[in-house]
Amino acid sequence: MLNTAVNEVGAYLHCSRALAVFGAQGRPPEMAAEFCAAGVRATPGAQVVLLLSQMEKAQPDELGGLTLKASDSAILKEMGVSTALGVSLSDKETQSPQEC
Repeated sequence: MLNTAVNEVGAYLHCSRALAVFGAQGRPPEMAAEFCAAGVRATPGAQVVLLLSQMEKAQPDELGGLTLKASDSAILKEMGVSTALGVSLSDKETQSPQEC
């Protein structure tokens, strides 16, 4: 189901890649799926972990979006991505963060 969701989002947004990750902050992902446009290679797991650590350090905007730009992030340059947008979800009842 996660693969289908990330593929649909990536195709709809005409992204070069889209990544969905679930897991606790500060830990490696428990589950991940990636959409890659034609001619784009999948991201190695080590780069996904580095990207997550950068996203965790980003300051959320007024809607909770986490934005990274390649000019500020070496990992994005390595991945061939100019901008990354992330969202951190939290459990409604416990308010503990749930990475996504």
